[in-house]
Amino acid sequence: MLKKKLKFLEILDEMKNIERAIILKNWKKETDAEHSYDLAFMVMLFWEDFKDKLNLEKCYKMALLHDIVEIYAWDTLILDKKMEATKEKREKDALVEFEKSLWKEFFKPYKEIIEEYENKNTLEAKFVNQIDKLQPVIQIANEWWTSWLKYNISKEEVFKKKRSQIDNTFWFRDILEDYINKVS
Repeated sequence: MLKKKLKFLEILDEMKNIERAIILKNWKKETDAEHSYDLAFMVMLFWEDFKDKLNLEKCYKMALLHDIVEIYAWDTLILDKKMEATKEKREKDALVEFEKSLWKEFFKPYKEIIEEYENKNTLEAKFVNQIDKLQPVIQIANEWWTSWLKYNISKEEVFKKKRSQIDNTFWFRDILEDYINKVS
């Protein structure tokens, strides 16, 4: 079992090399590892307000695991219709690749957490998913909107998409609207 854990860590190390569309202040692209790190901190900070309703361990696991499929499937740029059309298949294929690489029974609990996150059928999954959708808005606002300008994506398009992804179950919609109002 120890060998499987070490193999998993070796594979996860690749998250440091998966670049996202977000451009940081130093003009470097954010990696999946950096994104998951930010997400885990946001979970920690926001969980305090909902601790009577949410399992923190499960939320942390989702925050850390939710994008590992991108090691094999790559990140999907928001509003990229070609990539969005193949995202679900690429990510399902990535889960199969993990099972092959790691032994199906070893990977099973991690796969269940990822699938729960993707299905958004628990409060924890909705919580982490909405933070995941909010994090790039906060990140990009702090980077002077450089990322969306580079990809020629209008703020209006992004805000429309984000509004469809974030409701007010956890008051994250209010945060989103605050950021929208700052740039409008």
